[in-house]
Amino acid sequence: SGTVSGTANVVENPSPTAVLSGGGSICQGSGQQVQLSVVLTGSPPWTVNWSSNGAPQAPAIFNTPSANLPVGQAQAGNIILTGVTDGKGCTGTVSGTASVVVNTAPTVSNINTDC
Repeated sequence: SGTVSGTANVVENPSPTAVLSGGGSICQGSGQQVQLSVVLTGSPPWTVNWSSNGAPQAPAIFNTPSANLPVGQAQAGNIILTGVTDGKGCTGTVSGTASVVVNTAPTVSNINTDC
C-alpha cells in the first residue's frame, strides 16, 4: 500500500440572495414599465426566477448587484421572486414582494361640438 500526502483548499461560497422591492402603476395601453428594484448578493451573473399573480415569467439575468426588473402591462400584478442562482451555480434565498397596477384608460363622453 502507498502513502498519500498533500493539501487541498476548499472554499465554501456563500449562498446568493435576491431582495425585491418597489412597485407602481402604469396606464393601460401606454407601453409603460415599472422598474422594480432587485438587490443581489453572491457572484455575478445572477439568474432570477419570478412570477406575477402566480404565473411564472421568463427568468431575468442580472450582471450587477443592484438591478431593475422592468414590468409591463402583460406582467402586472403581485410580483414575487421564486429563485436565484449566481454565477458559481449556487442557489439561494429570495424575499420581498412588489405590486404593479394597470390603471384603465379614461372614458370621455358627452362631448358637445357646437360652433
